[in-house]
Amino acid sequence: MIEHTLGTDEFSEYDLLQSLVLKLSGTDRQEWQLTGSSRQENGLQLQEARTAWGGRNWTAWFTADIPFQEGPHKFHGLPGLITRLEDSEGHYTFSLIKSENRKSTYQHIHITAMKASSVATDRRQYEKTKQTYYDSPVSFLRSTKRNSGADFFLNDGTVVSQNNTREINERLRKEVHTFNNPIERNRAISYKE
Repeated sequence: MIEHTLGTDEFSEYDLLQSLVLKLSGTDRQEWQLTGSSRQENGLQLQEARTAWGGRNWTAWFTADIPFQEGPHKFHGLPGLITRLEDSEGHYTFSLIKSENRKSTYQHIHITAMKASSVATDRRQYEKTKQTYYDSPVSFLRSTKRNSGADFFLNDGTVVSQNNTREINERLRKEVHTFNNPIERNRAISYKE
């Protein structure tokens, strides 16, 4: 989850590592280049912009008809709402499906709890924590539990016991590799074997 302080380049990023929530805070900004290309779509006048950010090249279509300068993830700063954003390799595509004007903000109980239980960390400690998890996911997760010798459940409902530790470690390490393609590729962690 990403939280942006409006009107600034300040962001807080919450990363759920099974039951542990890590909070990374920092600044991020894109340097947009307007290409001059435009098109009509769904009754909106769109303009094209490009940026190189996060280790990827991005193309955005935005509309000044809706002067909301936020976009998906940490993308912001264009003079209108981003309706489509994609990287040049086709790994990521964001498309606006619906936009509505809400009278009030909605506070989701799980998001509020996640933020309250988060552990603030810097980039170095974040990478160290992720590496420790990768080295032995089950040992890492047991260390976050009160009764570290007891069986416990993963977020997907899988029971972790002394009998399946090796299998679960292999599965979780494979998941780390499978999903190690972050939006900000320049911040991908190079896990050490």
